[in-house]
Amino acid sequence: MFTAYQRTVRDGEGLQTTCLDRLTGKELTIRSKFLIGADGGNSKVAEHAGLTFEGKMGVAGSMNILFEADLSRYVVHRPSVLYWVLQPGADVGGIGMGLVRMIRPWNEWLIVWGYHINQPAPKVDEAFAKKVARDLVGDPDLEIEIQSVSTWTVNNMYATETSRGRVFCMGDAIHRHPPSNGLGSNTSIQDGFNLAWKLAHVIKGKAGPKLLDSYSQERAPVARQIVTRANKSIEEFGPIFKALGLLDSIDPVKMQSNMDARCDDTPAGEAQRAKIRETIASKVYEFDAHGVEMNQRY
Repeated sequence: MFTAYQRTVRDGEGLQTTCLDRLTGKELTIRSKFLIGADGGNSKVAEHAGLTFEGKMGVAGSMNILFEADLSRYVVHRPSVLYWVLQPGADVGGIGMGLVRMIRPWNEWLIVWGYHINQPAPKVDEAFAKKVARDLVGDPDLEIEIQSVSTWTVNNMYATETSRGRVFCMGDAIHRHPPSNGLGSNTSIQDGFNLAWKLAHVIKGKAGPKLLDSYSQERAPVARQIVTRANKSIEEFGPIFKALGLLDSIDPVKMQSNMDARCDDTPAGEAQRAKIRETIASKVYEFDAHGVEMNQRY
């Protein structure tokens, strides 16, 4: 059964939730003691519960392009799971930076590519997706099979309370952030664990209902922390682009020349290399640390 949440009302000592059966188009009613909203970044459960939020949705635009292509000749000397690729000219007037993530070595990949949030979301058809992939990889003749495409927005929003009465929300419904730091699954699992054992204790009579108040007290600060940290990781790319000379021009030829200057055996080249090392070192928090998403203590 594929159902969509519609609304919830208080029903005595419980809740009455109305859902829509997407197969038949009929509404059905479910009575429960509690409701958990794990319905993503556009959570209707959180909205109808009246949870309070801080921050902003849609601060940047992104798209996912999942494709099959043999990239082994480009990565065999430096095998990894995730690559940040800078390719001036891959995007008109832009830096041409994209994330290329290995799904299966070395022929299934995911590209994350941006679009201007103040413009309508682009129509990502097969021709557009192939061009993005070929431009970013730097091979105009690359054989590609597109598997799927989708557009999404980078968000910077978190719930200041994660529950209201008998309604509890978790996961992307309460912390809405980009995938930087890999915080999504980790923190959603933590939300689920924190809430599940408390609900179980209350339902089984092992604890009073006041125990459930601690869910919001403990998880709301974590929501704020991870959303703030994930968005800061995006901002930390700016100094790297500046050190590479990518912010000094919109001419792809000039941008490439600025980047290539880092290899020069000159005082200027050495100074640029030092600045690049310094700015990349600032990303250690994102790539090497797990203090935000792991080992939470309350």
